[in-house]
Amino acid sequence: PGTVALREIRKYQKSTELLIRKLPFQRLVREIAQDFKTDLRFQSSAVLALQEAAEAYLVGLFEDTNLAAIHAKRGKTSGSKAVSKSSKAGLQFPVGRIARYLKNGRYAERIGAGAPVYLAAVLEYLAAEVLELAGNAARDNKKTRIVPRHIQLAVRNDEELSKLLAGVTIAEGGVLPNIQSVLLPKKTGKKDE
Repeated sequence: PGTVALREIRKYQKSTELLIRKLPFQRLVREIAQDFKTDLRFQSSAVLALQEAAEAYLVGLFEDTNLAAIHAKRGKTSGSKAVSKSSKAGLQFPVGRIARYLKNGRYAERIGAGAPVYLAAVLEYLAAEVLELAGNAARDNKKTRIVPRHIQLAVRNDEELSKLLAGVTIAEGGVLPNIQSVLLPKKTGKKDE
């Protein structure tokens, strides 16, 4: 409200200066349309289309200037709340905590701003994938609670997750049910005579 830019915007919005500025523009468009020797309908539609485009451009310009003036205010307003990095990125996993772990772990001298966001997104995706498959395994066994056995079945039945977690032992997970074909009883081919 106190900035010069906002005052100028409000002045333009309330005055007819914009109309006066557009008149030479409309005259130019009419002259161009007449040069092409086209019918009157084309000329008027061309003028209207260009006029609408100019109005849309000016409205966009005013909105951008208005936003810039709003964001240029110094300090925080009294009602503003802190927004977490996770919510900004649209994630459930804690971006700030992962950033802290990356810094404290001294994995590198410097950590980029996008690194913890990317890592949080990857971890969230993997967790969601494992949970979905484990939930399906629990439902197949007519259970409503996921236990380590369901996680083990989910991981070992999925080719990519099994490859990723090849060296991982899941406690209380058990093994996949598997009987070698040579151990199965042979089918007898008796014919009734």
